[in-house]
Amino acid sequence: MTTAMSAQPTGSNSQRAGAVRMSLRRAAWASLGIVLVLAASAAVRSLGVSSLPAFVGYALLVWALLPVLVTVVVVCVVSLGSGRPLSMAPTAILAGLALAGWVSWGVGLPIGIAYGLPLGLGAAGAGWAAGSSRRAVARVVAVTVIVVVTVVFSATVTTAA
Repeated sequence: MTTAMSAQPTGSNSQRAGAVRMSLRRAAWASLGIVLVLAASAAVRSLGVSSLPAFVGYALLVWALLPVLVTVVVVCVVSLGSGRPLSMAPTAILAGLALAGWVSWGVGLPIGIAYGLPLGLGAAGAGWAAGSSRRAVARVVAVTVIVVVTVVFSATVTTAA
């Protein structure tokens, strides 16, 4: 006789749980790409060293929270529905699209697209590189290069616009 507390998930339930766990790990890497790109962008745009922590914190709260939540929720729903984990590429692309859409809408058109699109592309690339199966040193170098290029390009494009 088994009780409700001793019942273990079997079959498709344990597969779904494993898929959700793996997808959440990948969503965490993709979310890291969002956070790194936004933090670096905010640091470059900060007016001074004294206001840097507050400005970066504010930027992350306003601009990163929703795209991270969208990424996590969508990845969980897709994994639960399919019973398979979402691979790193679609997870990173989803995070990039969420960030680009949120920033573009929040900043306002047309400058919002010029600002949001490079940030979204950079976040997708940084998240994808961070979640890759390469050695840790290679991932750190790739993410750093992607973040720096994204911030420089984004600052250049929005200054020109």
